[in-house]
Amino acid sequence: MTGVPPKALTPGASLPPVAGPARPDVLRLMLAHMQHGIALYDSEHRLVMANALAESLAGLAPGTMIPGRRLDEFFRQQAEQGVFGPGSEGEAGLRMRLQIDRSRPSRTLRRRADGRVMEAVSEPTPEGGFVITITDVTDRIRAEEAVAAKAAMLEAMVANLRHGIALFGPDRRLIVANRLIERFGHLAEGSLQPGLGLDTIIAMQVAAMASGDPAKDADLARAAIEADRSKPMRYTRSTAAGLVLDVASDPMPDGGFVITMSDISRLSAAENEARAQANLLGITLQNMRHGIALFGEDRRLLMLNQDARLNFGVSETTGRVGMKFDDLLQNQFEMGAYGTGPEAALRLAALKEHDRRLPLRSRRRDREGRTLDVISSPIEGGGFVISATDVSELEGARATAAAHAMTLQATLDNIRHGITLFDAKGDVLAFNTVFTRVLDIPPGAVRAGMSINSLVDLLEAQGDYGEGEVGRAYATRLRALDRSQSLRATRVRPNGMVLTMVSDPVPGGGFVVTFTDVTEDRRIRAELESARNAAEAANSAKSRFLATMTHELRTPLHAVIGFSEALMPEPPPARAKEFIASIHEAGQHLLSLIDNILDVTRAETAGLVMADYDVHVGALIDSAVRVIRAAADSGGITVVTNVPSSLPRLRADELRLRQILLNLLANAVKFTPAGGMVTVRAAVRDSGELCISVTDTGIGMSEEETPLIFQPFSQIDSSLSRRFPGSGLGLYLSRVLAEAHGGSLTVSSTAGVGTTMMVLLPAARLRPQGDDAGGAAS
Repeated sequence: MTGVPPKALTPGASLPPVAGPARPDVLRLMLAHMQHGIALYDSEHRLVMANALAESLAGLAPGTMIPGRRLDEFFRQQAEQGVFGPGSEGEAGLRMRLQIDRSRPSRTLRRRADGRVMEAVSEPTPEGGFVITITDVTDRIRAEEAVAAKAAMLEAMVANLRHGIALFGPDRRLIVANRLIERFGHLAEGSLQPGLGLDTIIAMQVAAMASGDPAKDADLARAAIEADRSKPMRYTRSTAAGLVLDVASDPMPDGGFVITMSDISRLSAAENEARAQANLLGITLQNMRHGIALFGEDRRLLMLNQDARLNFGVSETTGRVGMKFDDLLQNQFEMGAYGTGPEAALRLAALKEHDRRLPLRSRRRDREGRTLDVISSPIEGGGFVISATDVSELEGARATAAAHAMTLQATLDNIRHGITLFDAKGDVLAFNTVFTRVLDIPPGAVRAGMSINSLVDLLEAQGDYGEGEVGRAYATRLRALDRSQSLRATRVRPNGMVLTMVSDPVPGGGFVVTFTDVTEDRRIRAELESARNAAEAANSAKSRFLATMTHELRTPLHAVIGFSEALMPEPPPARAKEFIASIHEAGQHLLSLIDNILDVTRAETAGLVMADYDVHVGALIDSAVRVIRAAADSGGITVVTNVPSSLPRLRADELRLRQILLNLLANAVKFTPAGGMVTVRAAVRDSGELCISVTDTGIGMSEEETPLIFQPFSQIDSSLSRRFPGSGLGLYLSRVLAEAHGGSLTVSSTAGVGTTMMVLLPAARLRPQGDDAGGAAS
């Protein structure tokens, strides 16, 4: 059940204004009186509406096709009633109809038990549904079967002709002959081979049929050889075996001729009738299924068949034998066969003036709107034959196919995917320009009919699958794929483009391959993933910061509160000064934490403001070491320095540089166990940069852990119960401060061995030796 919907149901079409009933009533009236069964289904295959003829032609009882019911319900009901045939035949018919893709046009034929033939056509609608049209095509099918039977009969007649036939070319050499003509000519079977000249064949016949009178035989041979084969000739002769043969020689339009030998031993009395029938058979064979009108040299009608009367628009009275050709043309003109106005008159004049010794072909529409293909061909003797064929269906099919092809190509060329359609043999049927563009295929390299293996060879040759053995292996896998299954893969082309390839089977055994450039999608996806990871990391850092700051702030606050409460009794305790010093130290610690937080905020917003002083690097390092030495001594850690006295002065922010050194030293002492060593070095490199390094023999870090230490509020051990307390801001701020001086802070560490933190400051910040100018520059 699938078909082209009537124009009245075509979406977007409109009916002309009508008087009387409302539009829905007009539509229902039209549907009720159509000669086709029509059923409209929605996108869920549920019936929307149908006319009464649809039920009747589908073999369903009246009232069965109720809106809302699904198409598969109707199919199963038809199968139960035996509409699709008995047993397995009916089951196969049901399965076939259930598997039809309703998003595509389709057509099926079904012969009912009463011999009637139903044609079901399904056509999709823009809303996702479809329209099924059922038509009783019994008369058309029977006509086609009758024509096929007649054609088979004619073929059998030709195959069993009881005539000997030999066809000669313009050079009087044999082209083809049947075996019967050899027997009639008393020649050995197979002796008439293509290419033999007529003279040679006649000599062979005379020798085989010698009468015993050499002079008579020579005269017969000479007469046959000298005969004018450009004209028809016919004669009767008897053979030594007693056969009576009718021998005819007829010229061909190309200058050749046909010799026919017929055994008329038992048909001599009917010779004239047989000749007439042979002529009619020849004309019928050459012009069957066409309207034929034969005109003599005097341009008068000799004969016409019934199709010619229909196609030429003449009746038994107006189209009588003997009428002039020009009168026939005038009669058609007056009936409007050539249109109206001056153009029709010009066409009539051209047809009358045409030299009928020359072929002519034209197309026109008759009054019924049919398209006729009209051919005028000259015949021997000066006459001509005109054939008229109804090609309306062919023209409609061609126009539809051309429109569909244009629509398909326009659609293919304007989508963002590269598409190639292959037939069941794996040969290219169609492709769009995006396909060749995304694969960098040269123009003209891909063409219709090209096999998929040839296409794979082309892409392999241009290195699309990789170099050497890798590319050959990939191409081999592609050639072996089962295209009857849906396939999907993604690969990166040599130019970096990321392609997603999808292969899907299509009805009929072919398949379609789609190529999509997802390079930008993958880039955006990676950026989104990176942004998500960064956001998660920031959120995690915030959580760690809150946990760390809570712990770090609570510790000095407990000291402040505890020692303050100890000072409250009167008189003050003997250790009052010691308590006050602890409160001061805890306050300084709180202030340091808050300053670090503020520095991080400034670094991430407005930026840090750096002063610019002359700094004595050696003195600054000694000062930082003195500050940290107490903590190192208490932990059993040795701190040593290796700083040459000849170091030049440095233009820098002394407080910020001191902050960097203290952070690095504090970190080194914190993560170095008792008995370990912390070494501070400073030197000017060959490149002119100043390098300050802090090396410890502590716990060290793995390669994966080192990037984490420069993230704000982060420590490798981030739990509240970690062994090494701290805010997690020191190294982050140290790197920010180093970069603010135009330098850098890097780390080199090995787990279980130790860590080296290295500050590099640019040569431009070093003062030349002997330049003792001091003070603030800015």
